[in-house]
Amino acid sequence: MSVPLELTGLTKVFPTPTGPFIAVKDVNALIDTGEFVISPEPFAPAPVIRNCCALFALKAADAGLEIKLELADNLPEINADQRALKQILINLLSNGIKFTDRGGRLIVSAKVEAGDILVAVEDNGVGIGAEDLTRLGDQFFQARGSYDRRHDGTGLGLSIVKGLVALHAGQVLVRSTPGKGTCFTVRLPLDCEKARSATPANKIVHHLVIEPPPASAPATDRDTHIPVKISA
Repeated sequence: MSVPLELTGLTKVFPTPTGPFIAVKDVNALIDTGEFVISPEPFAPAPVIRNCCALFALKAADAGLEIKLELADNLPEINADQRALKQILINLLSNGIKFTDRGGRLIVSAKVEAGDILVAVEDNGVGIGAEDLTRLGDQFFQARGSYDRRHDGTGLGLSIVKGLVALHAGQVLVRSTPGKGTCFTVRLPLDCEKARSATPANKIVHHLVIEPPPASAPATDRDTHIPVKISA
């Protein structure tokens, strides 16, 4: 199963968990040169988020992980490229599973805040050191430290996420603590066409925004892990 993305004069195919992996190393170059064309349309984000989590059910089960959904009630329609949102979630979920040990969990959440939709993928995996956070999203870069050889990859997933979010005049925020986990939050305008037309090109955020780690809090039901479960 593949998701074709329309480009100016070209067609590329992004990978999905159920289909063959197809190299996408030139996608960011196409984004940077303006050759990548997104196709915004109104759609309900909740089914898209649920479907992406369902795509990873088997992979999470094999890894002994829980995927938990926390979607706000009555999420509104957004005007964005539905295929791009799918790819963003696929990349973030894939990373979360890759860097979380058996018995861990991923929380996928969505809510509306100040005219934007915030979609977050949070794990309690290996985490990322402060020295590597500033380079996340660079092509071919992978964090060091606790990322051992079994976590090798191309380093392109977050770079593609960053580019696709920038095309929507959005932001990618990240917070992480080594040994405790990482949370990526994608902030997209409810109407990306309106936001893009109102945002000068030099004001589009092309880097990851680093958030401070949260203050210590008492244990909650988020700390209870039930392997191989997708719950809404």
